[in-house]
Amino acid sequence: MKITLLGTGSPPPSLERAGPSQILEIDGQRILVDCGPGTTYQLLKAGIHLAQVKQLFFTHHHMDHNVDFPHFLIASWGLGRRSLGVFGPRGTREWVEAFLRLYEEDIRQRMTLGRPEQGMFDIKFEELQNGSEFAGEGWEVKAIKARHNALTLSYRFTSSGKSVVISGDTGYFEGLIRFARCADLLVLECTMGKSIELPEEQIKEDDLYKSYKRSRDPKVWQALHEGYGHHTPEEAGLAASQAGVKKLVLTHISPFRDLEDMKRQAKKNFSGEVIIGEDLMTIEI
Repeated sequence: MKITLLGTGSPPPSLERAGPSQILEIDGQRILVDCGPGTTYQLLKAGIHLAQVKQLFFTHHHMDHNVDFPHFLIASWGLGRRSLGVFGPRGTREWVEAFLRLYEEDIRQRMTLGRPEQGMFDIKFEELQNGSEFAGEGWEVKAIKARHNALTLSYRFTSSGKSVVISGDTGYFEGLIRFARCADLLVLECTMGKSIELPEEQIKEDDLYKSYKRSRDPKVWQALHEGYGHHTPEEAGLAASQAGVKKLVLTHISPFRDLEDMKRQAKKNFSGEVIIGEDLMTIEI
């Protein structure tokens, strides 16, 4: 089993990190989890043919986790994909069908060039809930409800005795610790973290630096941590330690975070390997 972190960013745009997305490769199958900004291009950069992706799991439907789906859907269909299974929490079917209605004229026009309906208007859906299980070819996945302000699922993929848990957006909670017990790899969102220090003269009044200011606002910090549900590095390390996982990968990283400090804080509670996720990083388990 191999996982490639396609995008490790968060809602504030960054030139260094694409939106949240990762792809699992299991016995030649490609399973995409989330489809944040830039996912389609990141797949190309990772050397993965778009038409090879025939399973897509959404953790939830915040825009940073799904906004590139229209691009992926049409581009992969145009390049030969003829089947697609879409999985996600309640509302996934409604969201995808709304997109298909919105782009129906565009899609129909493309069909005049000889592309079939197959792979576009016959998407297979399965809406999952807390405790759902699904079996693929040589792999299985389980889902639990995460702790986030939108309905969110965490996933555990297992194949040949190896397991990887992908948290989606979530705050610290005991259910995830039990769910991730003894996993080989825990890919855990870690939106919270200390910001790097920038001199006042470098802090500009443009959109990019506005996210820096917001990252240092205590009210914003409290809302993201407690209201939305996101991990601090210390909580991420604690969750990994209590779950007894082998490796911890931190992802969903906001701009201007102090990455070395995030790693140090996570390792205070976790003695295993801590990896700060980077776009296009590949990990084999």
